Amino acid sequence: MGDSADQPNWKLLPHNPQRFFELADGYDRKDLKRSYNRWIRQFKPETHPAEFQRIRAAFESLDQDLRYGGGIGAPSSAFAAADVETWPTPQPVEISRPSQHSTAPVLALHERVATESPAELYAELRDKQHKSAYDYYALAVLSDLCERQDGLRFFRWLIEGIANHRREYALLHLLQAYFRGPVAAADLPKLLIAAAKAIGNDAFYPVTEPGWELLLRTAPLETFVSTLRKCESQLRDVNLAGKMAFTIRMLRAAQWKAAGAPPAAAAWTTEAMGFIEGNFEHIPPEATFEVDLLSIVAEYLAVRQAFAARSPLHAALDRTLQTFFVEDQVAADRALIEQQMRLTAEPEVLLAAFRIDNDEPEFAAFYPIWAWTCDEVHARHVEAEQEIAEAELWSRRIRALLVQLEAASKKSSLGQVWNLSGCAYFLAMAAACVAVIVPLAMHFMTERGGSLSAADIAIAATLTVVLGVAVFLPKWGAVSLITRGFHWFSLRMAIRSYNTQWRREVYELLGRAHLPFVVYRHLFAQHVSEQLSCSAWISQLMAQDYALALYALALRHVV
Repeated sequence: MGDSADQPNWKLLPHNPQRFFELADGYDRKDLKRSYNRWIRQFKPETHPAEFQRIRAAFESLDQDLRYGGGIGAPSSAFAAADVETWPTPQPVEISRPSQHSTAPVLALHERVATESPAELYAELRDKQHKSAYDYYALAVLSDLCERQDGLRFFRWLIEGIANHRREYALLHLLQAYFRGPVAAADLPKLLIAAAKAIGNDAFYPVTEPGWELLLRTAPLETFVSTLRKCESQLRDVNLAGKMAFTIRMLRAAQWKAAGAPPAAAAWTTEAMGFIEGNFEHIPPEATFEVDLLSIVAEYLAVRQAFAARSPLHAALDRTLQTFFVEDQVAADRALIEQQMRLTAEPEVLLAAFRIDNDEPEFAAFYPIWAWTCDEVHARHVEAEQEIAEAELWSRRIRALLVQLEAASKKSSLGQVWNLSGCAYFLAMAAACVAVIVPLAMHFMTERGGSLSAADIAIAATLTVVLGVAVFLPKWGAVSLITRGFHWFSLRMAIRSYNTQWRREVYELLGRAHLPFVVYRHLFAQHVSEQLSCSAWISQLMAQDYALALYALALRHVV
């Protein structure tokens, strides 16, 4: 438990992140994200950068364990349970052998460091013939003091230790932490290739994943692809599930960088998606949603160019999405929140950019991925939405608004034209029905009087059937054509009325209510009635109004 209800137990990091997040055994990603979001809402990167980094590292460790089905090979609890001050197999480390007659105790390395020169200890360890895993760890740490050179000596000692102690998971965890640290982007390709040679199996994927994410953010896609192919050529024992989890993760950013990459590099994303789809049964359970997300992103990327070209706002929304998927979490969240604030501050721009009177199929591909990113960021920065206690109050206000809009519509010139068209519709329907009856009546009113032969009756019946078919034939009959024509005309009139008379009022009420779009739309649907003819049209057109849905998402970040 934490030190208090409002403070986490920092002593549990980095070795016991599960207890830090107060997670029971058998937790899933939803449990983990819920607890993670709770703490980072309190320890934001802008105000508590150090605490945020510790929480983020703990989350990434557990999230990776879930995605890879157990981390990098060793039971995570065994490593996590190790005491903060000890090695997972802590035993005294003898560096120099005492003389045969010496009775002086053999001191552990951490005891010798307190009284002896780090440079001398480093030299002794470096020259030791048979080094333990702990020796390599000590050499890596001491090298930062004694042999910095190009700054990569720490990494090289870890790599040498891993190559000589392949089952020593503690060294792998240290290498993973190294890749999570401030590694120079220019060094990443050679570091990753060296790690692949030393590790040699699919533990390489979770250990180096942080380095690959940094490489994708900072280097062209072709650098990522060529480095990955070189690394995978060094791996000899690869589990399909491990490669699957890695590929799914990398595609989150790689898909976005493929558009401007050379064909050979861009082809990797297609190849990777084919690998996932071809081995769908091996997808780790915790990564199923990630695969669905990749499909949603792919649908948007297929229409991305057309979407971004529509207006400056569309281009800005597209850049925000790319930032979210390619950059780190801090930059991604900041970009999205800033864009949300602009949406709430520029209503005219938003309404003009997302009209409902144009055929805009790319909006249907954009909105799901935008809504998902907004939900992700919202959960990290805003408390979960409570039950709306004042829903009834807003329901009454929505009813009042519909009454107001109905009255205004009837008085407008547009409404009067619409009403006249309704009269014309009923007259046309009546004329179509009369067209069937009149010829028959006229036939009976001939000079023959009321005396009709069987032939006359047959003629009258045939004429009635022919006219009836012409008038009432489904789809192509006069009634069907008149009905479809009037419905099309009414839809055009409703869209014009929505854009010019109703939309702004609906938009402004949402700005005061701050209701989720689903709730807001549901409240309008509750008041659909024949007495308020505009209510059905408003309820229907709201469902197609992407501007209103985007505005509702943006309002969640407005206090």
